[in-house]
Amino acid sequence: MANIQYYDVILKPVITEKSMDLMADKKYTFLVHTEATKSQIKEAVEKLLNERDGLALGICNGFQALIKLGLVPYGEICGQKADSPTLTFNTIGRHISKMVYTKVVSNKSPWLQKAQLGGVYCNPASHGEGRFVANEEWLQKLFANGWEWQAAASI
Repeated sequence: MANIQYYDVILKPVITEKSMDLMADKKYTFLVHTEATKSQIKEAVEKLLNERDGLALGICNGFQALIKLGLVPYGEICGQKADSPTLTFNTIGRHISKMVYTKVVSNKSPWLQKAQLGGVYCNPASHGEGRFVANEEWLQKLFANGWEWQAAASI
């Protein structure tokens, strides 16, 4: 058995259409160290979720994975419940790829600490299931915990 430290086991998540389909069956895909055992992989995932800083950044399909896993908004892998916030198909029913304006309305995230509040940035956006949906109760919970967003306007 290889002497691999838990922080060297998981190299990165695999985010593909197939891996997203597998998540519906509570199967998750990671690129791992080639010599890692199943028990080392399990330990690494549990430590990542429960003992490390707990920070995760999900962009595009990565954010979709966090939502579908339940990490957003529950903070643990539990899957989605009937009333959970989710991402669904765009209202136009097809993939959208364009540049959008994004306004920073909160800098509570460590990735936005140095961003200017109220600053507007131009970013690429590309997704077929990019529409965030949540009921009013969830929106209130998310806002109370510092989640803030505004609709992005196209260039």
